[in-house]
Amino acid sequence: MTPDEYCRQKAAASGSSFYYSFLFLPEEKRRGITALYAFCREVDDVVDDCTDTAIARTKLAWWRNEVAAMYRGEPQHPVTRALAALLSRFNLPEERLHEIIAGMEMDLDRNRYSNFEALKLYCHRVASVVGLLSAEIFGYGDRRTRAERLRAATPDLIAIIGGAGVLLVWSGIVESYISQYHQPVLAYDVKIAFGLVESTALWLFLFLGGRR
Repeated sequence: MTPDEYCRQKAAASGSSFYYSFLFLPEEKRRGITALYAFCREVDDVVDDCTDTAIARTKLAWWRNEVAAMYRGEPQHPVTRALAALLSRFNLPEERLHEIIAGMEMDLDRNRYSNFEALKLYCHRVASVVGLLSAEIFGYGDRRTRAERLRAATPDLIAIIGGAGVLLVWSGIVESYISQYHQPVLAYDVKIAFGLVESTALWLFLFLGGRR
């Protein structure tokens, strides 16, 4: 099994509709986003599947070392081998992948947050960072003039991706909280209502942010 085949299998096994949306992308971008998604699934599964936090921490530490090895040109795992083959094509900073691992580790440390700043950091690591890496794979215009355009657009771009990441994590938190008291999971009309609230909140976030 090749590294790309492993990543496709890992992504498909998750049962997420994300995998099927990847199929419509050009081949190189499809390979990139599938490998990134497989990486996220690998480190997320460490936390979800390990009941012993000490073992989970050991496995996450292994992934940190594996990411570092990938950027040295010495990847061992099929996922990092697939990502390594794409580093020359896509700008995927090493520190971003480490941030994702740090976000997974936060799940081992706590399941609630006493202030919004701490929760925002968690949302950034487990959602917004993935969005920033995905943007590098999907592309966002003519790279010959990227430096000039990014100097003007970066604050808005980061605000949009960060805001969307926070809202997505919040919706998951709210649904998980309510669903534990009301089985089965939330009805579709309730989910739609939450979606409308999220969309309105995101619109307000972008509108008010653009006025500053």
